Amino acid sequence: MCFSFCSQIDTLTRSASDPKRTFRLADAIGPRDTSAKPQNQMTCLETYATLRVFSQTTRPVEISRILGVEATRISPIDSESKYRVRRENHFWAWSTDSIVQSLDGLEHVRAVISLLQGKETELAQLREAGCDIDVCCYRVSSGQGGPFLDNHALTGLARLGLEIWWDVYFGKEQDYEEDPAGAADTA
Repeated sequence: MCFSFCSQIDTLTRSASDPKRTFRLADAIGPRDTSAKPQNQMTCLETYATLRVFSQTTRPVEISRILGVEATRISPIDSESKYRVRRENHFWAWSTDSIVQSLDGLEHVRAVISLLQGKETELAQLREAGCDIDVCCYRVSSGQGGPFLDNHALTGLARLGLEIWWDVYFGKEQDYEEDPAGAADTA
Protein backbone atom coordinates (compact mmCIF):
# COMPACT_ATOMS: atom_id res chain seq x y z
CA MET A 1 0.00 0.00 0.00
CA CYS A 2 1.43 3.34 -1.02
CA PHE A 3 0.75 6.58 0.83
CA SER A 4 1.66 10.05 -0.31
CA PHE A 5 1.13 13.21 1.68
CA CYS A 6 0.71 16.64 0.16
CA SER A 7 0.50 19.36 2.80
CA GLN A 8 -0.48 22.01 0.24
CA ILE A 9 -3.85 20.41 -0.39
CA ASP A 10 -3.98 18.42 2.85
CA THR A 11 -4.61 15.09 1.13
CA LEU A 12 -3.64 11.53 1.96
CA THR A 13 -3.75 9.07 -0.93
CA ARG A 14 -4.04 5.40 -0.03
CA SER A 15 -3.09 4.04 -3.44
CA ALA A 16 -1.44 5.64 -6.42
CA SER A 17 -3.32 3.23 -8.68
CA ASP A 18 -6.74 3.95 -7.13
CA PRO A 19 -7.51 7.70 -7.02
CA LYS A 20 -11.00 6.99 -5.64
CA ARG A 21 -9.32 6.04 -2.35
CA THR A 22 -8.09 9.61 -1.85
CA PHE A 23 -9.60 11.67 0.94
CA ARG A 24 -8.95 14.97 2.61
CA LEU A 25 -7.31 14.84 6.02
CA ALA A 26 -9.61 17.62 7.21
CA ASP A 27 -12.61 15.43 6.40
CA ALA A 28 -11.09 12.58 8.39
CA ILE A 29 -10.02 14.40 11.54
CA GLY A 30 -11.46 17.88 11.29
CA PRO A 31 -9.96 21.22 10.29
CA ARG A 32 -6.55 22.31 11.47
CA ASP A 33 -6.20 24.92 14.17
CA THR A 34 -4.15 27.37 12.10
CA SER A 35 -3.78 29.80 15.00
CA ALA A 36 -1.32 27.45 16.73
CA LYS A 37 2.25 27.94 15.56
CA PRO A 38 4.21 24.70 15.16
CA GLN A 39 6.94 25.82 17.55
CA ASN A 40 7.66 22.18 18.34
CA GLN A 41 9.32 21.94 14.92
CA MET A 42 12.02 24.46 15.85
CA THR A 43 14.04 21.91 17.82
CA CYS A 44 12.82 18.70 16.18
CA LEU A 45 15.50 16.92 14.16
CA GLU A 46 13.60 13.71 13.35
CA THR A 47 10.16 12.32 14.11
CA TYR A 48 7.66 9.68 13.04
CA ALA A 49 4.67 7.84 14.48
CA THR A 50 4.13 4.09 14.57
CA LEU A 51 0.87 2.21 15.03
CA ARG A 52 1.86 -0.93 16.95
CA VAL A 53 -0.06 -4.16 17.54
CA PHE A 54 1.20 -6.89 19.88
CA SER A 55 -0.55 -10.26 20.13
CA GLN A 56 0.16 -13.62 21.68
CA THR A 57 -2.25 -15.38 19.30
CA THR A 58 -3.02 -13.28 16.21
CA ARG A 59 -0.32 -13.53 13.55
CA PRO A 60 0.87 -10.39 11.71
CA VAL A 61 -0.63 -11.52 8.39
CA GLU A 62 -4.03 -11.84 10.09
CA ILE A 63 -3.67 -8.37 11.64
CA SER A 64 -3.02 -6.97 8.14
CA ARG A 65 -6.07 -8.79 6.80
CA ILE A 66 -8.36 -7.53 9.58
CA LEU A 67 -7.18 -3.91 9.30
CA GLY A 68 -6.91 -3.94 5.53
CA VAL A 69 -3.48 -2.31 5.86
CA GLU A 70 -0.07 -3.66 4.92
CA ALA A 71 2.44 -3.42 7.76
CA THR A 72 5.72 -1.58 7.35
CA ARG A 73 7.28 -4.01 9.84
CA ILE A 74 6.30 -7.40 11.23
CA SER A 75 7.89 -9.88 13.58
CA PRO A 76 6.34 -13.25 14.44
CA ILE A 77 6.92 -14.79 17.86
CA ASP A 78 10.59 -15.75 18.25
CA SER A 79 10.92 -18.35 21.00
CA GLU A 80 14.73 -18.03 20.84
CA SER A 81 14.84 -14.25 21.38
CA LYS A 82 16.57 -12.90 24.48
CA TYR A 83 13.78 -10.31 24.71
CA ARG A 84 10.64 -11.44 26.53
CA VAL A 85 8.25 -9.34 24.41
CA ARG A 86 9.60 -10.99 21.22
CA ARG A 87 9.40 -14.47 22.76
CA GLU A 88 5.78 -13.98 23.79
CA ASN A 89 4.20 -11.73 21.12
CA HIS A 90 3.69 -11.35 17.42
CA PHE A 91 4.44 -7.77 16.37
CA TRP A 92 2.77 -5.73 13.61
CA ALA A 93 3.54 -2.08 12.87
CA TRP A 94 2.70 0.67 10.40
CA SER A 95 5.04 3.66 10.55
CA THR A 96 5.03 7.11 9.00
CA ASP A 97 8.84 6.98 8.77
CA SER A 98 9.71 7.54 5.07
CA ILE A 99 6.00 8.15 4.31
CA VAL A 100 5.29 11.56 5.89
CA GLN A 101 8.10 14.03 5.20
CA SER A 102 7.70 16.51 8.03
CA LEU A 103 9.26 17.52 11.33
CA ASP A 104 5.78 18.27 12.68
CA GLY A 105 4.88 15.30 14.86
CA LEU A 106 1.21 16.25 14.64
CA GLU A 107 1.23 15.50 10.89
CA HIS A 108 2.57 12.02 11.64
CA VAL A 109 -0.11 11.37 14.27
CA ARG A 110 -2.78 12.64 11.87
CA ALA A 111 -1.56 10.19 9.22
CA VAL A 112 -2.07 7.29 11.67
CA ILE A 113 -5.54 8.57 12.56
CA SER A 114 -6.41 8.95 8.88
CA LEU A 115 -5.16 5.45 8.11
CA LEU A 116 -7.59 4.06 10.69
CA GLN A 117 -10.59 6.23 9.79
CA GLY A 118 -13.68 4.00 9.77
CA LYS A 119 -11.79 1.04 11.25
CA GLU A 120 -13.18 1.23 14.81
CA THR A 121 -14.87 -2.18 14.38
CA GLU A 122 -11.64 -3.77 13.16
CA LEU A 123 -9.69 -2.30 16.08
CA ALA A 124 -12.34 -3.64 18.49
CA GLN A 125 -12.06 -7.07 16.85
CA LEU A 126 -8.29 -7.07 17.41
CA ARG A 127 -8.70 -5.98 21.03
CA GLU A 128 -11.29 -8.72 21.62
CA ALA A 129 -8.72 -11.19 20.25
CA GLY A 130 -6.29 -10.01 22.95
CA CYS A 131 -4.19 -7.57 20.92
CA ASP A 132 -2.53 -4.58 22.57
CA ILE A 133 -2.60 -1.54 20.28
CA ASP A 134 -0.92 1.83 20.71
CA VAL A 135 0.84 4.66 18.88
CA CYS A 136 4.51 5.24 19.62
CA CYS A 137 6.07 8.50 18.44
CA TYR A 138 9.83 8.69 17.93
CA ARG A 139 11.37 12.15 18.31
CA VAL A 140 14.90 13.51 18.27
CA SER A 141 15.20 17.05 19.63
CA SER A 142 18.03 19.56 19.77
CA GLY A 143 16.64 21.51 22.70
CA GLN A 144 13.56 22.79 24.47
CA GLY A 145 10.12 22.21 23.07
CA GLY A 146 8.29 19.02 22.51
CA PRO A 147 5.44 17.22 20.86
CA PHE A 148 2.07 18.87 20.46
CA LEU A 149 -1.40 17.39 19.92
CA ASP A 150 -4.39 19.54 19.08
CA ASN A 151 -7.97 18.76 20.12
CA HIS A 152 -8.75 17.12 16.79
CA ALA A 153 -5.86 14.66 17.15
CA LEU A 154 -6.76 13.96 20.78
CA THR A 155 -10.39 13.35 19.79
CA GLY A 156 -9.35 11.13 16.89
CA LEU A 157 -7.08 9.02 19.09
CA ALA A 158 -9.78 8.72 21.76
CA ARG A 159 -12.41 7.74 19.17
CA LEU A 160 -10.09 4.96 17.98
CA GLY A 161 -9.25 3.93 21.56
CA LEU A 162 -5.54 4.50 21.00
CA GLU A 163 -3.02 5.38 23.66
CA ILE A 164 -0.03 7.44 22.55
CA TRP A 165 3.46 7.82 23.96
CA TRP A 166 6.79 9.32 22.90
CA ASP A 167 10.28 7.87 22.73
CA VAL A 168 12.40 11.04 22.99
CA TYR A 169 16.10 11.43 22.30
CA PHE A 170 18.39 14.44 22.13
CA GLY A 171 20.73 15.09 19.23
CA LYS A 172 22.86 17.76 17.64
CA GLU A 173 21.73 19.76 14.62
CA GLN A 174 25.03 19.20 12.83
CA ASP A 175 24.41 15.43 12.93
CA TYR A 176 21.25 15.99 10.84
CA GLU A 177 22.57 18.56 8.36
CA GLU A 178 23.19 17.33 4.84
CA ASP A 179 26.85 17.34 3.83
CA PRO A 180 27.17 19.36 0.59
CA ALA A 181 28.97 17.46 -2.17
CA GLY A 182 32.72 17.74 -1.77
CA ALA A 183 32.59 19.45 1.65
CA ALA A 184 34.61 16.64 3.20
CA ASP A 185 37.37 17.09 0.58
CA THR A 186 38.14 20.71 1.53
CA ALA A 187 40.13 19.87 4.67
